[in-house]
Amino acid sequence: MLPPVHHHIFPRDIAASSRHLLAPAMLQLPSVQLPSRISHPHASTKPINIPDDRPYQEGGDRVAGRFKIPNNKKRKRKLEEFLLQLEQSQQEESLKKLAARGGVGLLDYERRIPHSIGDDVYNAIVKIKCTESTGNFATPWQTMPTTRSSASGFVIDGKMIMTNAHAVTNATMIQVKLRDRSKWHTAKVAHINHDADLCVLTVRDKEFWEGTTVLVMDGIPSLQDEVIVVGYPAGGEHICLTKGVVSRRETIDYCHSWMDLFGIQIDAPINEGNSGGPVLMGDKVVGVAFMGLDSLQNCSYMIPTPVISHFISSIKKKGKYMGMGWCGFMWERVESKHMCQKLGLKKKDSGVRIVKVYPTTHAGKVLKLDDVVVSIDGLKINSDGTLDYVIQRKKGRGKKSRDIVKLRMNHVANMRLPGERVKLTIVRKKQKIPITLKLADMRTIFQLVPMTMHDQMPSFFVFAGMVFTKLSLPYLSDTFGDEWPSEAPSGMVQTLMSDNVLKKRNQEVVILSSLLDSDLTIGYDYGTRRVTKINGKTVNNLKDVVKFIENDRDRAFLEVRLGGGSYIVLETKKAWKQNKAILRQYEVSKDRSADLKT
Repeated sequence: MLPPVHHHIFPRDIAASSRHLLAPAMLQLPSVQLPSRISHPHASTKPINIPDDRPYQEGGDRVAGRFKIPNNKKRKRKLEEFLLQLEQSQQEESLKKLAARGGVGLLDYERRIPHSIGDDVYNAIVKIKCTESTGNFATPWQTMPTTRSSASGFVIDGKMIMTNAHAVTNATMIQVKLRDRSKWHTAKVAHINHDADLCVLTVRDKEFWEGTTVLVMDGIPSLQDEVIVVGYPAGGEHICLTKGVVSRRETIDYCHSWMDLFGIQIDAPINEGNSGGPVLMGDKVVGVAFMGLDSLQNCSYMIPTPVISHFISSIKKKGKYMGMGWCGFMWERVESKHMCQKLGLKKKDSGVRIVKVYPTTHAGKVLKLDDVVVSIDGLKINSDGTLDYVIQRKKGRGKKSRDIVKLRMNHVANMRLPGERVKLTIVRKKQKIPITLKLADMRTIFQLVPMTMHDQMPSFFVFAGMVFTKLSLPYLSDTFGDEWPSEAPSGMVQTLMSDNVLKKRNQEVVILSSLLDSDLTIGYDYGTRRVTKINGKTVNNLKDVVKFIENDRDRAFLEVRLGGGSYIVLETKKAWKQNKAILRQYEVSKDRSADLKT
């Protein structure tokens, strides 16, 4: 039988015309003139002669139309193979007739079906379903309703399953199964990389791994290379293939982490459920499907092999994911001739100007504002901040071709581990200076206001009706919705977008997120405000809030200073006396998150 028709592979008119061809072989066959010998790739390699008209015997062979269905197993098997060959012949004849009428011809048909994918590939594709429980950052003592989602994955070396991080984020249970199997197996997260939206799962049940195939990573595809996305998207239960071409290769915004990393755009549809599935060229993996743009047609993205390899190599070297390297400075393009002259660049030089250096990184010690970075690890930096990556490809007869991919200069650092070193060449006061730079970990720099809180429940402390938590993007999103940039307090948005730099360890932006109405809070009507001091002591994090309130029970009044000069004053004894009653009234099951318990 030919592979099932799928609307992503076939035009709808061909699918409709061919539907009768793809039905199971029927025993009641029409009277047709048949060739004497027919071969079929799925039948025996030896061509079979058409069975002769042997005498029908009572109680022996059964008759179907003109053909006798023998009880003898050997003769029966030969006839079944012959019927399969006949069906193939009819399919080819129908397609040739379509071609004669201006439809898709046989060669085009063969090209459209992904024969380059071997049967073993299907034994590596995994369907994933996940139960998730996410924290409610607006009312942090509660959780959001439990949700369920599905995704795809594939088997890699080491008895692991590769998929997307967003497919299993906040998971309370993960189950996986293979194609053509009905049993689901429990899986666990072995390593997760939220930066690049990648994750590997493990399955303890040995039965799951029986008969599986390991997929191998390949290189970077060229523009217009044909790729096939394999997975379990919405719209059906079984495995699905979609074909497309490589449209673009550049640095893109990974929506799961808000990081700019190398990504490849393809025009093959990537729908809900496709996430984590392999993108293939032949039997080799060239990427992992992970996101699409709803606002554009045929615009999907895959994570390329260099980003995947960085994740896997980190696990092999260190036993866990260690993060991505970061240079520790912000830069802007140098495209103006006047700016180049001012900074001392020669005509043949190009690069980027440093506009901000983070003091807690090694860059804060060796780089200065207005330094121009002209190369990194020997790669020249273009005036737009990109690098020309040259990929050597074999063309045959020993010849090679050059394929150039333009990526932002950050890619060199991103593909290293934090703590490793890169070599920079900078121009400072018209002089070229070589510098060896120790890379920082971006995750430990932008933590003053977290942009993501994956796999984390919100931190909070509730006392006397005052709800304290820490500022994060998930909090702004849950509290103010999609319009948070305009609806949230401007000072908090400014901190998130511009001043989001950790200046010392364990520093957090603590906020009073809400006041639970009670006799204690009459007269106070404050929305979201930043907490600066409690009882005259500077608040650096939520643990300070708990410590200052619990250690100052003997004070006559509890004083909470807020941003903008406002403050709340409560009588300390009454606050402690009514605290539990307020918690019960608002069904707050616990007064603090697990990370604040001593």
